[in-house]
Amino acid sequence: MPPKTRAHTLQGACGIGAGTQWGLGVQRSSAAGVRERALALSGKTVLIQGALGQPGISLAYGGDWLQRATGAGWQLSGLGAALVASVPAGAWGTVHANLGWQQQRPGKINTRSWALALEKSVNEQWDAGVETYGDNRDPSWWGLGLRWTPTAGVSFNAAAARQTGSLRARSFSMGGKLDF
Repeated sequence: MPPKTRAHTLQGACGIGAGTQWGLGVQRSSAAGVRERALALSGKTVLIQGALGQPGISLAYGGDWLQRATGAGWQLSGLGAALVASVPAGAWGTVHANLGWQQQRPGKINTRSWALALEKSVNEQWDAGVETYGDNRDPSWWGLGLRWTPTAGVSFNAAAARQTGSLRARSFSMGGKLDF
């Protein structure tokens, strides 16, 4: 049985103009008594701006660094890029899809990733979503999520997912977002 992994992440992103936003994330994680810290730099650039009721396409990209022991140096642990599409689906909501590539280092192991999600507004404050995602190396995941927006510019979210073919591989997350 694989060890239980716990992680705490804090991330932020800011629009810099020209349809681009850059982000920075930090994470602390532990599994089987081993602690790690990670740093991620990410970005997303709009390639085709989706007008009201029209599809949009963006390019997402990033890199992450890992520190495996306190005081140890930071090592590049991964690079990635993905094409992201959002397509209005009428009364069904919005369909989101992406196709991506990641390279894990060391070893330069290349992985092709994919995701497909349906997001729907339940009312003015609540959105719900269902998604499936995975890559060419591991079984896919299925997930459900909720987002609550109590007021403009503030939202909270929760999601749960399970990996197919596994009774133990599960993921739970909660987060918040502040727009300013």
